[in-house]
Amino acid sequence: MLFVTGSMLCTDMSLVAARALLDRQHYGLDKVKTRIVQYLAVRRLRGPDARAPILCFIGPPGVGKTSLARSVAEVSFSAAVSGS
Repeated sequence: MLFVTGSMLCTDMSLVAARALLDRQHYGLDKVKTRIVQYLAVRRLRGPDARAPILCFIGPPGVGKTSLARSVAEVSFSAAVSGS
């Protein structure tokens, strides 16, 4: 399982860049990508120390759960490293 911890998130993360990364790496899945961006926006508003729900991807094998989780981690990590 991949988790996005509060220490990995940056408060100034660009939600537009997050959506662009999800669009670039995943075809379709518009409702899922919108929900992920909403999750990131709430994390941004609450701050990195606030408790947040865990994203839980459910579905049959081969539908992209792990790759979506990796994309969320990539967005979170790149925002924390770049400071933007």
